[in-house]
Amino acid sequence: RLKHAQGSDTQWTIDIVDEVSGSQRGFGLYSDLALDAQSQPHIAYRIKTNNTLWYAKRTSTGAWAVDVVDGTGHCMREVSLALDGQGFPHFAYCKINGYQYPLMYARWTGTEWSYTRLTDHWRPADKGWAPRIYLDGDARPHILFLHNMPLTGKTGTKVRHLYPDGNQWIRSTVRDSVRLYSPAGVLDAQGHLHVAHVDQNTNMLGVSEVIPQDAAPGLEGNAQNREPVPADFHAHITGAGYVIWQWEDRTQNEWGYRLYGAEAQEGPYVLIADNIPPNATSFLETGLIPGKTYYRYIAAYHAGGEACSVRQLIATE
Repeated sequence: RLKHAQGSDTQWTIDIVDEVSGSQRGFGLYSDLALDAQSQPHIAYRIKTNNTLWYAKRTSTGAWAVDVVDGTGHCMREVSLALDGQGFPHFAYCKINGYQYPLMYARWTGTEWSYTRLTDHWRPADKGWAPRIYLDGDARPHILFLHNMPLTGKTGTKVRHLYPDGNQWIRSTVRDSVRLYSPAGVLDAQGHLHVAHVDQNTNMLGVSEVIPQDAAPGLEGNAQNREPVPADFHAHITGAGYVIWQWEDRTQNEWGYRLYGAEAQEGPYVLIADNIPPNATSFLETGLIPGKTYYRYIAAYHAGGEACSVRQLIATE
């Protein structure tokens, strides 16, 4: 069984994401988690018995929708997941093909799964261990990976960075040492990728900065980016059933704003309005019931994700 746990101030709630009967070894192995703008979890995971890659997302009803991303087998070890501004998933993962371990990139286009075998763009012996995927403001993937498994006595282990530029993928070496582990990164407000990695040869934690060409800054709504979220989100009640939501516009490259709401603090949150223009600082919401309590938050969005404000509640007059 693969399970998801969500904590509150008083308890943990655990539900079953996916399960099978019989003996499936390694079910849910090497899972990765991302939250969308409605705070709904999305999970990527592998089934070791047949080495397939799966994807699950929790819907607004609380049910889990499950789909197979790569059912051809040979999916190995870690998988990394990121969500774009439409809530579509992007994956980086490793496959095994004889003595080769090619790095794969998969994404949901809205109608189907799309796949790219990245290591075909240079020497096929390059391996794709421990991949991590991050999306910039144009939903362009940036992928970190180890080009070799960091085993004792193995030389030439490199942390590498990949991103698409037109019809080609650009590769660079972030760090070259004997035994490197666990690369991780974050995109800043200038579109620069900051990379952390462990060098077991020296027992040191290293940090590097990569400056991809024309990388659009990300938003703070996903873990891969750090541009400021909308600030000072609050309500001004103007009359029966009317509320003006106001906030400080702190982002630089948003496409617009989306208002999300719920009738309980724990949700589920649904989209209230998605036509709020960029650089806006207020929105008039109508049709509210006097005397009722509502929960709301505002999110700036672009192709690479969403940046969400803190939640606010109002009791309408």
